[in-house]
Amino acid sequence: MAERHLLLFRHAKAERAAPGQPDRERALTKRGRRDAETMGAILAKRGLLPDRVLLSPALRTVTSWEIMRTQADESWDVRILAALFDNAQGYPPLIRAEGGDAKRLLVVGHNPFIQEAAVTLSADRTSRDAKAIADHMPTAGLAILSFDGEWATLGEGSMRLVAFLRPAQNR
Repeated sequence: MAERHLLLFRHAKAERAAPGQPDRERALTKRGRRDAETMGAILAKRGLLPDRVLLSPALRTVTSWEIMRTQADESWDVRILAALFDNAQGYPPLIRAEGGDAKRLLVVGHNPFIQEAAVTLSADRTSRDAKAIADHMPTAGLAILSFDGEWATLGEGSMRLVAFLRPAQNR
C-alpha cells in the first residue's frame, strides 16, 4: 500500500463579520494573507504539495488556498464542498468519500472541524504536537498526518501525526 498524507489546514486569519455580513463572506486580514503565503511556501519546501484539495466555499478558505498555491507552478484537483463549511458529521466522512487516489490530500476548512479531525484521526495523543493540536488549532495551523491505506478505510486513530506547523514558527 502506498503512503498517503492528509494535510489539515485551518484557514488563515479572517476579519470579523461586519453587521449583516454573511459569515461565508469574511475576507482574510493582512496577517492572514501573509500566513497563507508562509504556509504555502512550507508545503512547497517540504515536498508536500497536494494532489487533491478539498475547500470550504467560504471566502476565507478559498482565498487562503489561492495564496498558498502561488508558491508552486502546479495543476490542482480542487473540489469545493459545501459540507466543509457546516458539517455536523465532521470531516472524516468527507475525506473518506473524496480522497480518491490522491497521495497527498489537503483539506482547507474551519474549526472546530479541522481540529476535531486531526485529534480523531491521529493515533498519537501524547506527543507535544498532539497535545498542542488538542489544545488549540490556530488560524493557518497545519496538521500533517500519514497512513498506509486507502482513504475509504480511514478510521479513528488510524493515522500517524507527522507534524503540526504554525506560521509563527516559520517567519
